[in-house]
Amino acid sequence: MAFHQEVLYDEYFSFGLKVRIVEKILGSEEKTMVQSPHRVNTIRNLFAHYAKLRYESGEPFAPNPRKLDKKLDFEALYAEFMKIVPILQHFFAKRASKEGAQILIKRKGRWEPLFEEDCS
Repeated sequence: MAFHQEVLYDEYFSFGLKVRIVEKILGSEEKTMVQSPHRVNTIRNLFAHYAKLRYESGEPFAPNPRKLDKKLDFEALYAEFMKIVPILQHFFAKRASKEGAQILIKRKGRWEPLFEEDCS
């Protein structure tokens, strides 16, 4: 089986383990990019586990789990998430393409190469 089927799609491999494996595969100049998946995962966890609102003085309040007297700013977290994810998608798709994978995207009902170099 291919690496992505054995490791990346295995539900028993935690997200953190998958990131560590990718970190070890990437060259040292690309390792800074690996911090972004950790941040995306942190934001995801905040939405999944801490989005329960309390009401203080009639205002909705979701406490920050690290600073309980501060509230989470979900709008700012969402904006940060939406800024990071496209960068990660492009980086990992470009890296996979460089390694020989053909990355396809569906446009107007047809599957086409994401990058021009995938055409050759």
